[in-house]
Amino acid sequence: MGKFLSPETIYSNLKNREIDRNIACDQLISLIEGSNNPKIRTESISILNQLEIHDLKLFKIIESSLLSDENPYVRRAAVNLIGHQFLKDGLDTLTWVVQHEKSPLVIKAIFDLKLDLTNTRFKALGKELNEFLAKIALTVGIISNEAKFILDLEALFAQNEENYILELTSYQFFTKLRDSKLGEFWLTIKNKRIESLSFNFFNWRYVKRNPSLFNSISNLQDSIVY
Repeated sequence: MGKFLSPETIYSNLKNREIDRNIACDQLISLIEGSNNPKIRTESISILNQLEIHDLKLFKIIESSLLSDENPYVRRAAVNLIGHQFLKDGLDTLTWVVQHEKSPLVIKAIFDLKLDLTNTRFKALGKELNEFLAKIALTVGIISNEAKFILDLEALFAQNEENYILELTSYQFFTKLRDSKLGEFWLTIKNKRIESLSFNFFNWRYVKRNPSLFNSISNLQDSIVY
């Protein structure tokens, strides 16, 4: 490629009319396909989303990123581009992703497209999204209407964690831990509804990162000792 061009430089060159949209698109695609840096691939996809280039070749490249890129931020950017520019072509792909994706960041991005799931054209995707929430609800012990809140929490824990996958086991454990200062359970569920959280991001994340603590703390007569 000769001299390296960052996604920002390419976009700046386009805005300054030093290159046209087709050249900018080709250069950004080259970064997506050739860069080992996930941040560059993510930014390239995000800029392509801004350019609104409705080309089937571009869709196939972004679809490939969504299905095969190892980085969840790249896949999330791909969801956004497909959702905003290639929704008709990408519906089956998005449906497949809901069935197989492990990162809450990517799944949340599909929910955040805010599609009208009552529309018959989204029937298959809506079915998979509802089943996804139902699985969360069953595991955590809540109604499906509150499962999206847990997904949002999971996406929070997934920030800056490239290998983070949806992790629900800890939520049952959080209902048994009390905040030592407030005297409240970390998570209180009544009648399958989330009543309250005593939420400290770093404490929750620490326990999530160390699942072996579950059994150890559970064996203490008073978990507040921990």
